[in-house]
Order: sequence, then C-alpha cells, then structure tokens
Amino acid sequence: MTTIKNGQSTRDGRLNSYLQGAMATIPLIIGAIPFGIIFGAIAFDLELSIYTTLAMSVFVFAGSAQFVALGLIATASPALLITGTVIVVNLRHLFYSATLAPHLEKLPLHWKAVLSFSLTDEVFAVMSRHYDNQSTVNSHWYFLGSGSAMWIFWNISTITGYLSGASFPVMYDMGLEVAMPITFACMVVLMLNNTATVAAVFVSAITAWLGKDLPYQTGLLIATIAGITTGYLISKMPQAREKHTC
Repeated sequence: MTTIKNGQSTRDGRLNSYLQGAMATIPLIIGAIPFGIIFGAIAFDLELSIYTTLAMSVFVFAGSAQFVALGLIATASPALLITGTVIVVNLRHLFYSATLAPHLEKLPLHWKAVLSFSLTDEVFAVMSRHYDNQSTVNSHWYFLGSGSAMWIFWNISTITGYLSGASFPVMYDMGLEVAMPITFACMVVLMLNNTATVAAVFVSAITAWLGKDLPYQTGLLIATIAGITTGYLISKMPQAREKHTC
C-alpha cells in the first residue's frame, strides 16, 4: 500500500511504486529483448555505426519505428520518406497520450515530458491496466519504473545484437523474430475492451495485409493511418463508450 505523510507520498512509497512498475513490465520486456537484439544485428548488417545504432534506441526509443526506418534505409529510400513514415507509424502514441492524459494532468511539465518519452506500446499496456485497477498517488512513479525498465533493457538488447551481428544468421535460425509479434498480439488482446479499439485493429490488419506488397513499406503506413482514423471516428460515437465483452 502506498505510504502517505501529510498528504504527500513518502520516499518508500515512491520507491515501491517505481519497482512495482518495473516488475509489472518484465513479461513484456522478455518479449522485447529478442526484438532489440535483432534490431541491433540488422543495423550491424546494414553497416550503421554502433553510435548511430545506439542513438536510435537511446533517443528514438520506438521499436516499430526503428525497424521501419531500417527497412527504408536498406532500400535506399529518400530521407523525407523515412522521416514521414516514422512519424506516421508513431501517431498511435497520440491516442495513448489522450487515454492516459486525464491521469497525468496534475503533474508538473518535467514529469509529463519524461513520461511521454517513455510511453511505448508495452508501457501503455501496463499503465492502462494500472490506472484501471490500482491507481494511487504514486502512479507516476509506477509509470517511470515501467518506462525505465523498458528503456534500459531495450538499449542493452540493441548493443547485444549489434556486437553479435556476425552471428545474426544463427540467431535468426533460433526463431527469435517471432517473439515480438507474439508480445504485440498479447498486448492487443488485452486492450480489446471497446468497439473503437476492435474496429481499429481489424481495419489496420486488413489494410496491412492488402498493402503488404506495396513499395517502401507504404502498406504499413496506410494501415496505420486507416486504423487510427477508424478508431478515432468510432470513439466519437456514443455507443463506442460501452465496454466490449467477449
């Protein structure tokens, strides 16, 4: 239980919440580690420097966007297309932010900045469940613990993959590439609790499949826009506020 003293959370309460957030994220981190290793190995194969590769994980910290960028770099795509595609792929974070914003509105700006940087798909899944079930005065520390743990292990796995780049064919044969899709599938299932989300997932999946052969991975970009647009439009409908049960 969170410890409160004179209306403020104590140091022990903050530390406990931080550690609980980190622990709650471990199952998703396990799925992300192979993804980070493969990212580092592919970057090595594309002859990116270790500094450029690590900078992407340290400062961009967005697995899907980083992989999309690598794919476009591999096909010698224009810089403008790479930038635009990465931005569109990350637009889903606007919806993540809108969902969590009511819980963070009283925090000072520096807290909002730090937490927004750490908002990945995995952290969003963890925090959505936390705010629904056990939100406390220290929830922002729980958020920080979740994001910090994901950031640390993502960068460790990136370095590991890069330094093991010469062994990448062997790692690929181990089947590590399936770990992240399975992790994402689990997160999606956990978040299928309303009509807007279900519709967004369905539309984006169908659109991605139809556009899988388009050049420069533009099918993914189109699918992202289609899913976001669908979710937004349906979320504005009164009946979309009802919980979806299955």
